[in-house]
Amino acid sequence: MSLCTECFKKGNHARHDFNMFLSQAGGACDCGDTSVMKETGFCDRHGPNKGSSSKKAPTDLTCVAEAMMPRIILRLVQHLRENGRAGASPDAYKGAIQDADGFITMLLDFNNMGGLMRRVITAALTNPQKYRVLNEVPENLDTEYAQYQHESRRIYEEAVKSLPNPKPSDDFQDCPSLQENLVHKTFLEELVFWTVKFEFPQKVVCLLLNMLPDPDYKEALTRAFVLHYSRISMMLERSADPDTLSNRVVHVSVQLFSNESLALRMTEQLNLLHVMVISLKYMMNNILIRNTLHNADDNCHYVVDCAKPVMKDHCYWPLVSDLNNVLSHRPVALKFMSDDSLLEMWFAFLSMFQGMNVNQRELNQHIEFEPNTYYAAFSAELEASAYPMWALVSHLTDSTTAALTKRVLSACLTEINNWLEAINFTTPTVEDSYQVSFHLPLHRYLAVFLCQAVAKQGISLNEVLPPAEYFLNLLMMHPLLVQVAFYEILNGLWVRNGLQIKGQAMTYIQCNFCNSMVDADLYLLQICSTRIPAENFLKTVIEKFHIKEWMSSSSFQGPQNVYLDGEHDTPMLESFLTFLATLISIRTNLGLTETALNRLEMVTLLCMGDKTHSQLMELMPERCGTSQSRDFEALLAEVADYRAPALEASGNMQQGMYVPKAKVWEHRYDPIHVLLRAVHRRDFQTSMDRYTEYLRHANKLKAGVSPWPPFRTPENVAEAYEDPRQILKSRVFHAAVLVILYQANRGQVSEHVMALVIFLLEQAVLISEQDENKDTKICSTGPTTQAQINDMDLANWFVADSLFDNLKTVINRVALTSEPDFSPHIEAYTDSDLEWDGSEDPDDSSSPPPHDDAGAGTSSGAAGADRGNGTVSLVNKTPALRRFDMLMLQAANRPSDASGSSSGGVGGQGEQQSTAASAAATTTTVAERSPRELNVWVQLDGNRVVRPALPPATSTSNENVSPSPVVESPMEVEGVVAETCWGDRTGILATTPPTWYHQPPKAIGKRILLGGGM
Repeated sequence: MSLCTECFKKGNHARHDFNMFLSQAGGACDCGDTSVMKETGFCDRHGPNKGSSSKKAPTDLTCVAEAMMPRIILRLVQHLRENGRAGASPDAYKGAIQDADGFITMLLDFNNMGGLMRRVITAALTNPQKYRVLNEVPENLDTEYAQYQHESRRIYEEAVKSLPNPKPSDDFQDCPSLQENLVHKTFLEELVFWTVKFEFPQKVVCLLLNMLPDPDYKEALTRAFVLHYSRISMMLERSADPDTLSNRVVHVSVQLFSNESLALRMTEQLNLLHVMVISLKYMMNNILIRNTLHNADDNCHYVVDCAKPVMKDHCYWPLVSDLNNVLSHRPVALKFMSDDSLLEMWFAFLSMFQGMNVNQRELNQHIEFEPNTYYAAFSAELEASAYPMWALVSHLTDSTTAALTKRVLSACLTEINNWLEAINFTTPTVEDSYQVSFHLPLHRYLAVFLCQAVAKQGISLNEVLPPAEYFLNLLMMHPLLVQVAFYEILNGLWVRNGLQIKGQAMTYIQCNFCNSMVDADLYLLQICSTRIPAENFLKTVIEKFHIKEWMSSSSFQGPQNVYLDGEHDTPMLESFLTFLATLISIRTNLGLTETALNRLEMVTLLCMGDKTHSQLMELMPERCGTSQSRDFEALLAEVADYRAPALEASGNMQQGMYVPKAKVWEHRYDPIHVLLRAVHRRDFQTSMDRYTEYLRHANKLKAGVSPWPPFRTPENVAEAYEDPRQILKSRVFHAAVLVILYQANRGQVSEHVMALVIFLLEQAVLISEQDENKDTKICSTGPTTQAQINDMDLANWFVADSLFDNLKTVINRVALTSEPDFSPHIEAYTDSDLEWDGSEDPDDSSSPPPHDDAGAGTSSGAAGADRGNGTVSLVNKTPALRRFDMLMLQAANRPSDASGSSSGGVGGQGEQQSTAASAAATTTTVAERSPRELNVWVQLDGNRVVRPALPPATSTSNENVSPSPVVESPMEVEGVVAETCWGDRTGILATTPPTWYHQPPKAIGKRILLGGGM
């Protein structure tokens, strides 16, 4: 809505929010238009008490103007034809408008003479008979004017053909707004055509808009605008100055589509909604590229190229702005959601954004040029996807529209299924390939409409969600991968991709995007977590966070993870726990009222720092264009105190701020929600520092003590949902917590991880108490003992999902991961990826020499007559093997004792090694005991490794092995690189100095497991 200065001053606008500005592209005053504003806001000239006259103007007063006006308009049209030849440059168009400036100014002056002259002008513009008569070309071309008319007509027809139209589908061939050949019936329609052709010159736009107070003219202009709408989209795509053109287009369309009844008539008569969606699809169809998500060779899905000008210059913005405008009208929005063909087209359009702007994690060197395409990608999803989504959802407020919601959800699920097939994502075990796209508009539509259906329309999840667990596993995977990538970026795993990747993570949770992106993703994951068996859900989450190897019970470093460097595994564990705490705690879409949610968001902002009123208004998360909560001021008074402006000692004035009240820190501060909204991680630490300061000021904290975050027990969910905390009853979670606490007992876990684990355990107890009688469960029987279990097989550590039963279960032994039944033979390699050679060719010269019973040979002695002759050829290197390289070099650089003996190893204590043979050796081998049924158990004893005594080898030629336990400090054993623990054999790596290292050693770890996973 816009008002001129005079009408604004004379109207009653007390307590109204307004923004006064000088229009740069002309405009029209809406005062007096009841379809735009209420009569109470009209000025005295347009209000209900305005003076009215029943007398009509005398005919002889207007007859001259009525006779002349059509010919005056014809002259303007002829001038535009003369300068509108096909192929003319934009500069030529500008020159033509400048030449006609005086003429157009005259028409504006006529319009400003009053309503009487305006009616004369609009009648001439909208009269089909006047247009037909004045444009007739005489058959006899003898006269100069007849020849001029003929040439003018020819130029006009060529110009019409030069403005192409998107080709409609067969179903819309008869739609007037999508016809290939334009047929103009009035001067107004042709004038709109030249306005489009000349890229909306400002003076012509002003002329067209200044006559809008005439209701008949307004409808005629809207009809003419819709007839040319699809061609406007093509002009936007081709324009050399899309920003200016976009502003001028929207300046016209917002005046026309703000009228609800008019927008509905255009929808019914001219298929306005179909024209808008088809125009958007056509614009994006021209910039599609093949999607590279997952396996690019098997991916037949196409997405928009965010590097194209259409995306970078936001050429689509006027179209989506108009769509949002018409969807704000309830009758139009309901018509949109009731049309299956329209919904199908719309979700096909959204699929062009699904998985766009794929990021590939750089592993070797820093990216040379950082792309800036993510700006275009996030803007497109917000403007072209999220804004229309919230506009539609705002009309689904009760059960009367439940059928429409189901229709939308059905169309959305169909398109998601089509997308999963197109990208060949048919199983959740597809490799991640170090990729991520933050853009999943189809998933977010499903989440938002599902939330609205349950919250406002009484629809149950079973009515709209497919029952197949298999589909839900696929559905949750991409939102989960986005969450994992978000935490990976925060932990520095994507640092080689530059600052732009961190910018994407920050934008993902930024206040303008969070409701439409991260909140929708979390809601969908919460739904899936309660409808998929908790065991499967948690195993998937652990796998995708790449912390399965961290869950090893090994005394030292477990099997290597190819996705993580050593310094990143513990931060990813913390991220996993943070994600889990967020998943079970957040109630944004699980039943929290609007007032409670606004209070929580306001408290979160205040806890991260004192804020001004304008900062709070700006940073409060918004649902894409929806107005701020009406209870903002009341909530602000409830949770904050105003600190008045103060004059600093330097003479500067300190701005007035709102600070959180003491009760906020006591009862409202929620660290989990702060983590969810903290664009910078330091914002969370700031909130904790402010919380600590409050505790000390209130004498609730001892000096020198740092408090744990005061995690809050989440609110109950709405009746339609299951509590996400149910996943904490899973045996997988119980086993994971047991491993974490076991590692914490050895000092390998941070304070924050411990705080998260204790919080999760507390919630597990609370949710378990609802289903089980704790006292009888714990006191009825004694502890139970679980049989031997396998390392990292968390699903089988406990026999049931009962927390109280599992608390009584004693885990006596954990079998470390079993490895292949052959001894690796390690050769020289180059600096690239790993290559395995498991052949067993006895004639292969690279195989280790036969072992001598007496211990002689080129390899270190070992108590065993058998030796596997499989080989491991280190032709390439992976990050996992770099640790192995460092350990080898570390051992090779240690001095051996004079006798050449290896310190007491498991497989050959006290055995001799020839110094000459060692120096001459060209390979590094592993000596081992004979195969036997043996599991090696290793545990910490202070800083030493304690190993149980080994039984004698089966071969009679083996040396004696002491039956007493071997106690050693692994970092002090000379010549020993690492202990290998396989399921049925052990060994010591030989000490031959390798000659193929090109980098200095560094302390990385004490132990490595060799096997197929490396």
